[in-house]
Amino acid sequence: GPQGKVAIGFMFGVTLMLFGFKYAKKNIVGGGAIHVIGAIVIIITTYLARQPAYNLFDPYFATILMFLTTVCIALTAYAYDRAPLAHVGLLLAGIIPMLTNTESNDFTGLLIYLGIVTLGVLWLALVTKWRTLVLLALSIVCVYSLLKISGATGVTTVSFTECYLLAVFGILFYVTSLFSILRGSGKTGIVDGFVALLNAGYALMWIISQMSHELAPLVIAVLGLVYVVGFFFVYKVTDVYTSFIIYGGIAFGLLTTAIMMETSGRTLTLLLVMMGAGATVFTQYLSKDKDVTKIVAFINILPAFYVFNSIIAIQRAIDFPTFRVDVWKDLLIVGLATAIYFSLYAFFAEKIKELSYVSLGAGVLLVVISVWEVLHLMIDGIFATALSLLVIGVGLTLFTY
Repeated sequence: GPQGKVAIGFMFGVTLMLFGFKYAKKNIVGGGAIHVIGAIVIIITTYLARQPAYNLFDPYFATILMFLTTVCIALTAYAYDRAPLAHVGLLLAGIIPMLTNTESNDFTGLLIYLGIVTLGVLWLALVTKWRTLVLLALSIVCVYSLLKISGATGVTTVSFTECYLLAVFGILFYVTSLFSILRGSGKTGIVDGFVALLNAGYALMWIISQMSHELAPLVIAVLGLVYVVGFFFVYKVTDVYTSFIIYGGIAFGLLTTAIMMETSGRTLTLLLVMMGAGATVFTQYLSKDKDVTKIVAFINILPAFYVFNSIIAIQRAIDFPTFRVDVWKDLLIVGLATAIYFSLYAFFAEKIKELSYVSLGAGVLLVVISVWEVLHLMIDGIFATALSLLVIGVGLTLFTY
């Protein structure tokens, strides 16, 4: 009968798990494989026991039974110091809600289950230093979050309790990431970077999807400041600046996102220009590392595109006189960007030659464009072109001299 078939499946799976655990003392690869196969047999048997033909277990009992099976895999991995075995156990724990169909019927229960799994993973990562487990656990949480937000599991909105649980996930992974860097005396690995970046993305997608357009930029800005505080905390304790690329970059990205959501047009251009230059100078001042500063300097490419939008607006004002009312605002943006690039040139002149030359080139280019556009805006005809070439030629000669 149904009960007998399910019982035989459990007995076969438990036997394989016990045999695999014992055999792992002689052959860890073979024993671990048999142990995992036994666990999969138990999980499949539990899944089949929920089907209409059997209908022996409810979803919650089946979830507990499957989860305890994956816990056995994790304990075996800890006993034999086998990280791949722990990763397999975590993957199996991650797909359990899909097998029991709890990811669509009870999102609160799903979050509680994922919270229990996450706490177990954090404990195992703490005692073994298997940081990739944390990244894998966060990835699983993000996958279920995307399923919820996209509407694949039904309703896209969440309750207050669920919002609280989602925030707890973000805090847990944030603190874990900081602790991992502190534990490594400030040295950050690729996994730490991915955890911090993915956690920021996790928070960002929930904030944008669940909060109003008026409130979301403020919360994102606060989140960016939290990452700034975390970076300074790590830096003060360890006196190692390598975490700047992770936390400083994420903080800048979050603050930029908040600004781009809240502002637009010329105001956005001004803010991006100042933020890009400030991030570059701040990096060099704090780290004194040329390579890190060069990486951060790429941020300035983004506001440069917006400055060229202002230049295009000036050209339109030349072609269409009705646009000349606000042209002074675009001229102001180009002038400010020119001053900032020349200031970067002066700052990096004796520290990082490559960046100083790039900044100088950008500043000179904007000066040339500004002179050309302003003279053509004020004077009509070929005389404006001739005068522009004369002024630019004399200016470049004097500057070079």
